[in-house]
Amino acid sequence: MKKLIALVLSLIMILSLAACGGSGKDDETLRREDGTKKTSNETPGNPGGASGINSNVPLSFISLLQYAESGDTSLFTPHMLSETEKAQLRASVEAEGGTVDFGADGSITVNGKGGSYFTISLDGSVNGVDDEGNPFGFNKNNKEWPSGAFGKAVPKADLDISMQIEDDESLMIMFENVTYDQAKAYGAKLRGAGFTVDAYETDMKESNMYSFTGKNADDISVEFNYLVMHGSATCALTVSKYSEGYDTYDPYDPYTPSDPGTPGELPAEFKFLLSGNQSGLKVVQHDGYVSVEKDGATVSDARYFASLCASNGLTEQTKQEYDTESGKVFFASYVNGSGDEVHIAYYEDSASFYVDVILSQGQNPYQPQGDDKWPATGVLTKLPKPDFGTGFIIYDYGDQISVTVTGAGASDFAGYAAKVKASGFTRYVDEENDDDLKMYAGYDKDGYGASVQYAYGTFAIVITKQPENFDD
Repeated sequence: MKKLIALVLSLIMILSLAACGGSGKDDETLRREDGTKKTSNETPGNPGGASGINSNVPLSFISLLQYAESGDTSLFTPHMLSETEKAQLRASVEAEGGTVDFGADGSITVNGKGGSYFTISLDGSVNGVDDEGNPFGFNKNNKEWPSGAFGKAVPKADLDISMQIEDDESLMIMFENVTYDQAKAYGAKLRGAGFTVDAYETDMKESNMYSFTGKNADDISVEFNYLVMHGSATCALTVSKYSEGYDTYDPYDPYTPSDPGTPGELPAEFKFLLSGNQSGLKVVQHDGYVSVEKDGATVSDARYFASLCASNGLTEQTKQEYDTESGKVFFASYVNGSGDEVHIAYYEDSASFYVDVILSQGQNPYQPQGDDKWPATGVLTKLPKPDFGTGFIIYDYGDQISVTVTGAGASDFAGYAAKVKASGFTRYVDEENDDDLKMYAGYDKDGYGASVQYAYGTFAIVITKQPENFDD
């Protein structure tokens, strides 16, 4: 269950930060390094509601479980439940095979199989035992600096502690009442304490965003983030034993840096990008998009391409230019009336420069075309065969099957997501529906997980090959 929680929380933070822009060195979500590094240990602020209660997230077993794992009050804000809320929650918990008890003191105890349970107190504290017999939880009243190994590995912060969660793998501390200058001062304190290996700082005071990451000689890794959204500041420190990550290459993701491309041509309506007294340009065709690239480019080149887009009638979506300790960063994106996009990026520290042209779905000549073969056996038969698009490209990754539906568009998403839901994938549901990402994910009664999503011109379906047991 914890894997699902981590996925949900990570997605929440990614979408929150993507809406603000930013700068980061380790962002693998986008090819362009135009967003602060995202991590599932960061928690967005509570958007509010009557009496501080967030009414935007339905009261359910999954929302309480996510709160118990993370302390995220955008998922659930502890309060005295009404009789209507108790009935709603009881129905949700019992539908998952559990029971729930409501204490006179406002506490909520959810009991699962095998002795697993968790209790949420009215003050927001959590204690429980997971389905493997491991205790978990946090004390909202514990405002002291943690005395465990991870707490001792980092300098004490002169900041108010909102909550802290620590286990054998990591420590996460949430702070409150923090200003931008205080956050930056603690980042300097971390650097001064020896977290200088692979250190990187994002300093964007004008956007109310700050972050510092690094590790020390003992391979202890830190990530410290500060972000203001909707007038509410979120500040978190994560400390863990450093582990080497890995990249996942998706050949149909236009933002994957592993796709070198081949020589190509710009679509006729974007030939203007090659106009003017420009030298050293090359056009590179990738799977899903085409780029204009230039060795030895400067920030002036990035500004020039942005001016070309503006003067040729494209609408500016975002434009940012700022300095980091490693040099200048420039990122801009434009869109035309057909929904085609141009993304411009320059990074002085890595001498990287790209101008990407991404055609709207249905017009994209660069995406490979699939065939019409839908399996007659295997886990994909749990899902309906899409009756839209031009074909399927199917990948077997060992633990899951992924399908790219070629020729599909955003308008195909709602209908197919409804069919996935009707096929029984209605447990532990997660949904998103905005301009950049449309997604529906859930599990069926047997524990198989499936998701359907449309993002950046790609329609993808994923299903797990083995069920997950939520009861043991």
